[in-house]
Amino acid sequence: MSKIIYVDLDRFKISEEAFVFKNLSSVGRGLAVQLIGALTVPKTGRGRGNCLVLAPGLLSGTKVPSTGRLVIAGLKVRERGLHLANTAGPFAQKLASQGVSALVVTGSYSPGRTAVIHIREEGVDLHIFPVLKDKPVGETISFLREKWGKDSAIVGVGPAGEHLLPLAGIFSTYPARGIPVFSVSRDKGGEVFGSLGLKAVVISTKPHFSADVQDPDRLSIYSKQLSRLIVQHPVCGGALPAYGSITLMKMLQEYNPEEAFQSKAQREKTGVNIDGVTVKEREEKKEQRVNRAKKTIRLNRNCASGCVVGCLNRHAANTGEVLSSPMENEVIAACREMFGINDLHFARRITRRCFEFGLDPIEFIASCKMLFQAEGTPWQLSAIEHMAEEVERLSLRGRALGSMTAGLAALFADDPALQPLVTRPSEKEAPAFVIRLPYREEGLEDISDLDYLSAYTIASTNLGLCLFTSFALLESPQGLQILSNLIEAKTGEKISAREIIREGLQCNWI
Repeated sequence: MSKIIYVDLDRFKISEEAFVFKNLSSVGRGLAVQLIGALTVPKTGRGRGNCLVLAPGLLSGTKVPSTGRLVIAGLKVRERGLHLANTAGPFAQKLASQGVSALVVTGSYSPGRTAVIHIREEGVDLHIFPVLKDKPVGETISFLREKWGKDSAIVGVGPAGEHLLPLAGIFSTYPARGIPVFSVSRDKGGEVFGSLGLKAVVISTKPHFSADVQDPDRLSIYSKQLSRLIVQHPVCGGALPAYGSITLMKMLQEYNPEEAFQSKAQREKTGVNIDGVTVKEREEKKEQRVNRAKKTIRLNRNCASGCVVGCLNRHAANTGEVLSSPMENEVIAACREMFGINDLHFARRITRRCFEFGLDPIEFIASCKMLFQAEGTPWQLSAIEHMAEEVERLSLRGRALGSMTAGLAALFADDPALQPLVTRPSEKEAPAFVIRLPYREEGLEDISDLDYLSAYTIASTNLGLCLFTSFALLESPQGLQILSNLIEAKTGEKISAREIIREGLQCNWI
């Protein structure tokens, strides 16, 4: 039997209620939004209290591949609306394996409170750890794993979230004992934790794949079908694990897509020659580097167990130094575009510095560019690092940077030249996208390609699926039918491929 757990930080009270699956809109993202709507009044201002919901997808905690995504939702602190984050890591699998469909945290703003929720086999505990106040993310994770085990999965915030900076993201740990240890989401939302005085949520249970399943045998059959569909797709099984997320556009521009997007199996079979090096030679050299690195480290290549894409793309340099992708690669691309910088070591340094404070490094770089332009000051690498120090000190300038480009633009409202530098959510740019889907379910011809894609995106989030699997699922006539079969095997309820999209459309109101 599934359940929803409620934690009231003000009253130090923990309760739970049974959860019954109704439809695809009632799980994952859909459930998180419904709970916040039922428990809060959509006003602004930190004094009113807030509500945070952590919800795994319907298929998380099962052996369905690439279903380790966790939805984290809460009210924005300074304006109307919701923060919706979609994070990776084993947390969702562990939570779903305990039969938890959602964890709901409520409370009022309490400056300096550093609450930690601990989920264990026997139940849920609530703790206050003053020692964690303003602790960097790495130290926070080390403290909590020392207390409750190295295999604990954790989500939480760094000092940026504690101090309600809009630029604050939510950290989530990767599989235990590997490098890197954690990442910070680009979806922001860290201020929601801070508005509650919540530092972190820890789950120290062992099972990853123990969620209740109505028909395990059928689930296994359809899970294998989904795995094959994903790994045989040229993007999911080729481009993403080989090059990482940031290089997809570059590959389209610089390589023959038919070669660049070959699946791993196809590359091994044909031995495609890239830059004068065959795939076999490239793999041999990579294996040699990794073997040297493995003498002292263990690399995390997947964000969660059961992932069959592997786009985390962690690898080791010739020196044995661990390189991190995609975030560090994305920071390199941002530095190159905004400042003309192509310095890997700087990108790595600023990424890790932002991560430790709990910041989104991409938005930080964008905010630096805007502030340099607003002040009319020249930029230098040392100046960008000084900006990071200002944020860490929570100086007036640092807090301005922490308000993101939108906050800076409001601060310099008399300078219209800054408006083009304001970063905007992708959904606001959606009308300008050119989207052509190669396949759609019969009976959905009345839906535009953009709406169809949006509906699928929401449905996959409700299921806990990694969005990178979308390439394979949307480009195959069998993709949505496999998902339909998996839903029935998991719940015993039949939801057709067409209904998956229709229900996604109904959820697409945020």
